[in-house]
Amino acid sequence: MVKAADKWLVGAKALDRSILEEIYDTLHPELYRYAFRLAGSHEQALDIVSETFTRFIKSLRENAGPARNIRAYLYRIVHNLAMDRFRYEQRVDHKADPERLIAGEESDPLLIAQRVSDADLARQALWELTTEQRQVIVLKYLQNLSSKEIGAIIEKPPGAVRALQHRGLKAMRLFIDERLAEGNKR
Repeated sequence: MVKAADKWLVGAKALDRSILEEIYDTLHPELYRYAFRLAGSHEQALDIVSETFTRFIKSLRENAGPARNIRAYLYRIVHNLAMDRFRYEQRVDHKADPERLIAGEESDPLLIAQRVSDADLARQALWELTTEQRQVIVLKYLQNLSSKEIGAIIEKPPGAVRALQHRGLKAMRLFIDERLAEGNKR
């Protein structure tokens, strides 16, 4: 019995349109969420995912592309494109989208303001991490991937993933504690 991942790999390398559509339909939503969390805007996330699939198809046509894991390969492309944009723009404004929060069920302006503030502080802390720590934290807590899945994406063993996660969370806590202490002094 052929596993779905193997079927995808064989079909993608053969440029089988139905397999490529299946890969796109299956992975696009999670890749978009990941790109959005890294880039901070709907438009940039769409651009990143579109470019990811364009590069994927181009690599397949050149007889290159993933050797084993299509999902990990696509996550790496998304990550690299997002980091390239981040470096190019020097600092993307990663503030929470207040309209998205307001559109929720919460209608108390003070609670909405607090959530926007908390989300902004968390994003600031996230962007203070190393690239690998940030990638692990986003994949673990926002994409809900396992250490093994993350390891396949960043090409590190699960133990190294857990170490990056631990150091990243520790650094985020320290950053947030320092900002909160500064705010309390005012």
